[in-house]
Amino acid sequence: MTRHMFAGTLTSEGFVSFYDEILPIEETRNTIIIKGPSGSGKSTYIKKLAADFENEGYVVERLHCSNDVNSLDGVCIPQLGICVFDGTAPHEINPTVPIVEQVFNTSKFIDVEKVLLSRDELTSLIAEKSALSQRASNYLKSAYYVYRNNTHIFEGLMNKTALNKLSVKLVAGLPAISSSGKGTNRRFFATALTPNGHKNFTNTFLNKSFSSRVYMLKARDGMGADLILSDIRAAANKRGFDTESFLCPIKPSKIEHLTIPELRLCYTTSNRYHPLRAQVYSEINLKKLCAPMCMYEGEIKYNDRLFKKLASKTMSAMQASRSVHEQIEQLYIRAMDFKKLDKAYQQLTISLKKAARGK
Repeated sequence: MTRHMFAGTLTSEGFVSFYDEILPIEETRNTIIIKGPSGSGKSTYIKKLAADFENEGYVVERLHCSNDVNSLDGVCIPQLGICVFDGTAPHEINPTVPIVEQVFNTSKFIDVEKVLLSRDELTSLIAEKSALSQRASNYLKSAYYVYRNNTHIFEGLMNKTALNKLSVKLVAGLPAISSSGKGTNRRFFATALTPNGHKNFTNTFLNKSFSSRVYMLKARDGMGADLILSDIRAAANKRGFDTESFLCPIKPSKIEHLTIPELRLCYTTSNRYHPLRAQVYSEINLKKLCAPMCMYEGEIKYNDRLFKKLASKTMSAMQASRSVHEQIEQLYIRAMDFKKLDKAYQQLTISLKKAARGK
């Protein structure tokens, strides 16, 4: 069984990464941090490793690259305590606990002389990519301020007393205490703006394999769905249940979806950007707690159009940046000794599988 998500993505606050908190260190048996340049086979290896453990029947978490959704920046097998990450920028990771966390460096398999022949071209391409990435970040930050205009409107129209009562009711529906001890919270993104458009992985963890009860909150941003999910998360953790918070790439402090794995519970926000395509246990329409918005209708529609344009400009800049990134990859690919690298990757896989079997 496989779950797909992002552990890092471009947000209105810049690139936000949670790769350093995928698994608590006490649950980690072996973490491999792969360092090395673009084009050195990091994603190809991670995808192959993910497929190997999937074929052995383990639940695998595929951590996608938001700049190239078909690539993986990481894989986690929670049941075995195994993680393998691409530890290069913008989601740079360094070992904090030696032996448990180890570095595998692909730079050892590069012909440095071949790279030096392309030094000027590489320097130019890296600068171009950096400028395009900054442009994407600026557009997304601008989109956030337009987004805030509408959230302010909806916040002012909500029946806050009714919203609070609903939150209290949902929290009261949780079991009193878990036998597992103190609850922890893992953070991810289920959605991201990418060079190929808005990508949504929500439905990969809402199916019956992972969630037996799905509560769907129908709401626009600003209607309080995130406040309810924050209350449920805090209460669940306090009662000893682990949670997974899937955050918003526009406002990364805001929870869009929440799971409580031990209870097979999921609370999800459904809107135009991540519509729900799963069987729902209970539907909660927060729009019913919102006062009529007739006098703001024109402004809301204007903000929606402007946000859409700025989000589109963000993704266009990301697409241009990705194109330059691919040119950089080709320069490194020509300098790689893939025969030796593949053998090293094979040995890495063997050592990970030995660790998984406790040998």
